[in-house]
Amino acid sequence: MSTETLKWTDPLPAAEISSIDILDNGTKIGSVAGGVQTFTTDQLADGDHDFTAIVNGTNGHASAPSNDVKQTVTTVVPPITDLSGTFNP
Repeated sequence: MSTETLKWTDPLPAAEISSIDILDNGTKIGSVAGGVQTFTTDQLADGDHDFTAIVNGTNGHASAPSNDVKQTVTTVVPPITDLSGTFNP
């Protein structure tokens, strides 16, 4: 398991953004207030993650999801399958 810190540039002035929803594979995993430009995930399971964001404006409208940011989490180390050496008495 691992965490990921996402960073971005707001598409609108902070005063026009009420919040930004963060999604992982289409599921909301959190949100931040307008003007905040980073989000650190909770522990992520191994596998592929597609992060997107939706901007919620102060006017009550929401944007379409952003372009995705792909991240593959791999925390399992593959086993050693061949070990050889020379005996040194």
